[in-house]
Amino acid sequence: MLSEQVSAENTRRQSLWDSLIAAGGPNGSAPSLLRELGIYGGAQGIWVDKRITGGISPDGTGIAVGLLHTGSAYDDDLFEDGVIYHFPVTKRLGRRDASETAALRNLFELRLPVFVITPTSDGTRRDVHLGWVVDIDDTAMQCLIEFDDHWRAPASVSATSEFRLEANREERAQIEQRLKRSPRFAFEVGKRCGWRCAVCAVTLKPLLDAAHIRGVADRGSDDPRNGLILCKNHHAAFDVGFLNFHPETGTVVVHANITTDELGVTVFVLDHGLRPHIDALRWRWESLSRPQVRVTNVRF
Repeated sequence: MLSEQVSAENTRRQSLWDSLIAAGGPNGSAPSLLRELGIYGGAQGIWVDKRITGGISPDGTGIAVGLLHTGSAYDDDLFEDGVIYHFPVTKRLGRRDASETAALRNLFELRLPVFVITPTSDGTRRDVHLGWVVDIDDTAMQCLIEFDDHWRAPASVSATSEFRLEANREERAQIEQRLKRSPRFAFEVGKRCGWRCAVCAVTLKPLLDAAHIRGVADRGSDDPRNGLILCKNHHAAFDVGFLNFHPETGTVVVHANITTDELGVTVFVLDHGLRPHIDALRWRWESLSRPQVRVTNVRF
């Protein structure tokens, strides 16, 4: 019986999407239209139409219908083809945060689409994306939503999966089209490594990046083992060759004219469980001129 209700709710949401397009959307839609259709119900970040979805959800909390992403807190988590959406952490009374988080989890468990809503530049209208929660990172309290008309099962990557350092033809075509890093790559690297800079103590997520070891410009793949979490300063240092890692030992490497103190490095050997795939580290090591660097695990 529940599966029939879930199927009916999926059909209802797809119908809402079709109605939004027929009304001139999904971009530049009037907020009143979204309320009229039932895609969004107010100013809250997560819109849960409990009247319709409460009985469908296994725990009775309902299922998220619309998500507002303003970009005010995490402006770089919105991508062309998805968004990393953070669980609500507010000072509201009661169990509002827990209920809304449960509504996000129900989206994931039941494989139902959700409407992701972003304000236009002038703030008067809304752009709408149809998306699916494809993964959840409980430690970072966030979920990965990919924009698509239909559910696509995420390709799981484990430590024992075959590692591809170089992107294939289809991935390269996608890389050439996108302006920013893939949300899936950022999400999966963060889930694998934890959201803390690999070489310093920075843990504030807005200051952290998922950095490719073999970069996008060098046709590097989006396999999460081709990535590492770095703060924005150390990401920049890594990109220009000031910072590297010895592939065999994970020891921090700095350019010969720079010290670890100058770079603000406080972790001198990568934690073994967080290290990128050795093929990625070897590629990076060999791509730099080794006579110009020195290995160090001490402060100068």
